[in-house]
Amino acid sequence: MFFIQQIKTQIPPVVPLTNALTAIYCHNFNDVGIMTIRCGTNEKIRMLDAFDVVVKNKTHLPLQCLKQKHFSMVHGDISNKADCKIHTSFTSACSGRENCTLHMQRIRLNNVNENCHNELVDYTMAFFECISDVFIHDICSTQAITSAWGTLKTPNFPNPYTSNDDCWCKLSTQLQYRLLLSVIIFQLIPYDQNCTGAGLYLQSSNEQRSTQCTYLQPGHNYLSDGNSLYINFYSRTLTVRGGFWIIYEGLNFYLYYHRIIFVFLNEASQPNAEVHLQCGPRK
Repeated sequence: MFFIQQIKTQIPPVVPLTNALTAIYCHNFNDVGIMTIRCGTNEKIRMLDAFDVVVKNKTHLPLQCLKQKHFSMVHGDISNKADCKIHTSFTSACSGRENCTLHMQRIRLNNVNENCHNELVDYTMAFFECISDVFIHDICSTQAITSAWGTLKTPNFPNPYTSNDDCWCKLSTQLQYRLLLSVIIFQLIPYDQNCTGAGLYLQSSNEQRSTQCTYLQPGHNYLSDGNSLYINFYSRTLTVRGGFWIIYEGLNFYLYYHRIIFVFLNEASQPNAEVHLQCGPRK
């Protein structure tokens, strides 16, 4: 029986595969502005995190905000209190694109647990990385690639996937290793338990489609029980948006939890086994 395990940690690791970059927007009164996140040609954005911040001490402001004199504290410098940081909801809008333009509106944060008391946001910060197209593979394209890591996406992602797809890929790595899937985006729309419109299946062979489709939670990691994994994506209906983008790596399960420290050090992921990806018609 095939089994894939969701890795449970206190904070699901969001680890950059390359180099983490930042984009900052300094809020100016209540004006509407634009924040741009941009990668180079033949690169795509992978959002790592983003949050709105109310600062309690002006020395905590990013340099560009200090230069622009963007600061709205009403209580003066409170050096013994932590800044208020609340995660934003726009991260899924940018992943998979070469550049992303966001319309920014200053809001008030009110969360006692985060030290927010109906205060205006001072700046918004986004963490992201740029992934080369070399590591981005369409699950419905015939290909055979061996690399330390890579990503799989639905056709046309981040635009809507097409209908009438039935695509198979196989991931395999060394015997003593397992396959780790890290979910960037997962939006098969409309989603239901029977996956009537579209579905993703993870299984141990390609003899026939599994009887149960898989829902993968964005931002979470999943570990296979062996060194090979068959992935089947199919779609029957058109959709106005949605799709998935998933990272795959091969690594030693027993060393995995030691790697979690990289989250706090903002260092790149260090896969330790090559993975062979083969996509095409089911044989």
